[in-house]
Amino acid sequence: MHTVRFFAAARAAVGASELSLELSTLEDLRQFCRAHSEEFGNLIQSCTFLVDGISESNFNKSLAQGVEIHVLPKFAGG
Repeated sequence: MHTVRFFAAARAAVGASELSLELSTLEDLRQFCRAHSEEFGNLIQSCTFLVDGISESNFNKSLAQGVEIHVLPKFAGG
């Protein structure tokens, strides 16, 4: 199980600041977001992902059990 924390617009789109999800890769998380809502599916495309505090852009890389994932949308137009 992984702790996924959502910030700013991502938190608003999912309706929660934190979820516990069973994931194998970040692509699994992106698929979860797309299935949740069209708005979230669109937003997730431009988000940054931190895995235990380190930026990760390889969406197919296996996630170690129990890592914490932060989902950060672009802030202030950045």
